[in-house]
Amino acid sequence: MKKIHLIFIVLLTIGTSLNAQWYELVTPTINYEIKSNSFIDLEINLDGDPYLLYNSVVPDEGNKLFVQKYDIENEEWSLLGGDYVNELNASDNHLAIDSKGVVYVAFLKLGVYKRGSWCTVMKFDGTDWVQIGDWNAGIIMSDVTMYCDNQDDVYVSYYDVDTYSRPIVKRYLGTESEWETVGNSTFVEAGQCLGPALTTDNDGNVLVSFGGDNFGGGLPLNVVRFSGAEWEYVGGNGIWDEPNYPTTVIVGKNNVIHTTTTDFWSLTSTVLNYQNDAWQNQFVGIDSWYMPFAKYNDDVYMGYIDRNINERVKVKKVDHSGNWSDITDQPGPYYTTPVIPRTYFDLEVDSEGNLYIAMLKGDQWNNHVSVLKLDVITGIAEPQDKTITIYPNPTSGIIHINKSPGEQIQNVLIVDVSGKLVFQQNSPPQTLDLSDLKKGIYFIRINTSKNNYIEKLLIR
Repeated sequence: MKKIHLIFIVLLTIGTSLNAQWYELVTPTINYEIKSNSFIDLEINLDGDPYLLYNSVVPDEGNKLFVQKYDIENEEWSLLGGDYVNELNASDNHLAIDSKGVVYVAFLKLGVYKRGSWCTVMKFDGTDWVQIGDWNAGIIMSDVTMYCDNQDDVYVSYYDVDTYSRPIVKRYLGTESEWETVGNSTFVEAGQCLGPALTTDNDGNVLVSFGGDNFGGGLPLNVVRFSGAEWEYVGGNGIWDEPNYPTTVIVGKNNVIHTTTTDFWSLTSTVLNYQNDAWQNQFVGIDSWYMPFAKYNDDVYMGYIDRNINERVKVKKVDHSGNWSDITDQPGPYYTTPVIPRTYFDLEVDSEGNLYIAMLKGDQWNNHVSVLKLDVITGIAEPQDKTITIYPNPTSGIIHINKSPGEQIQNVLIVDVSGKLVFQQNSPPQTLDLSDLKKGIYFIRINTSKNNYIEKLLIR
C-alpha cells in the first residue's frame, strides 16, 4: 500500500483531485480467428495481474483455448504455456485462479471418440498445462462451469454420464487428479438444467443457480445450496417462473444472494436478491442476456448490455436495500459484438477495487478482444473546460501539446506510479522528447496561465 499512498501524496502536492476513469489496455495479440460467439473469461490474481481466456479457430485443428496474462508494468500480453490449452475441440470454457496464483481452465471437450463430450480441467504448473480432471459428460450440449472460492477450493459443475446425465458439482482435493462429488449426488434429480453458475456463500456453502426444475415444466430459475447434508432449494423451487439461460450468481454482504436471468421468449433481463428469507426482483433491461457479477469487499457489481445504445457495456452496483443502479463512472462508448453468445464479455475487480471488463468488439465477421480498466486508485478528474490536449497517448517517447490561443504553458511535471517525480521543465516547448523514460504508466501535469491539466500517460 506504500505505493498507493505515495501517488496520493504526490498528486495532492501538485494540486489535483482524484476520480475514477476507464481506459483500454493494450489489445491482446490473437493470431487466429475469433468467432462472434467466442467464450470470454477474465480473472485477476491477488497481485493485480489480469488473465484472459478465449477460444479461437486454429486452421485444420479446430476450436482451441488460449490464456494470456497481462504485464501491467510493460503493458503487454503473453500466452501461458506458449500455445493453446487443449488438444481436441473445446467449448464452455471457464477460468479460475487461486490465492497462490495457480491458473485453472475447465471446458467441454468435444468429439471424444468421434461422439459425445467430456468435462476437462487443466492446471498450469508454471511451464505446461496439466490435466487434473476428465469426466464423461455424455451429451454434446453439457454445460460446464467452474469457481474458485477464497479458501482456494476449486469447484466444477457438469452433466455426468454416471448420474444419467444429471448435473453434479465436484471439488478439487488439491493433489494430482483427486476430486470429490459435493453431496455425493446430483443437485437436480429430474428434469432439465441449463446455464448453471457456481459460487460459495460467506460460510463456505456451495450454491448453484440454473434454469430447470424437477417436473419437466419449463425452465424456471432456481438456486440450490449445499450446507453439508444435502442440496436444498433457496426460497423454493422455481423462484422466477420464466425459461432462462444463462444465469449468474454471487453472494454479497450478510449472505445476500444475487442471481440473474434472461427470459427466452420476452428477452426480459432480471436480477434477483435473496434477503430476509424472500426473493426480490428488479428489471435490468431488454435482452441484456449474460450479466456477470464481481465483488470487492462488501461491494457487488453487475455488468450488462444496454441494447438501447447499440450493445453498450454498462455496470450496476447494489446498495444495502437491494436496489441496483448504474455506477457514476460508466465505460463510455464501448460496444460488444451484436450477437448473443453466452459469455461474450466478463466483469472482474482486483484486490484494490479497480474494475475490469473483457469483451468482444467488432462485428460477426471481424472480432477482437478488448480489456477495459476502471482505475479507482489513480484515476484523474479532468477540468470541465479542457483547453490542453496531448498526443499521441500512448506514445513511444515524443508528445505534442496543443493549447488554446493566448494560453501560456508555465511548466510540465511527470510522476511515475510510485509517486516519484521523473520529469520537470519550466516554459517547455510544445513538443517534448520523453524517450529517456522507461516504458510504463505515468501522470503528466501541465500548468498554464489559464488552467491546470492532468492526464495518465502511457509510454511504450
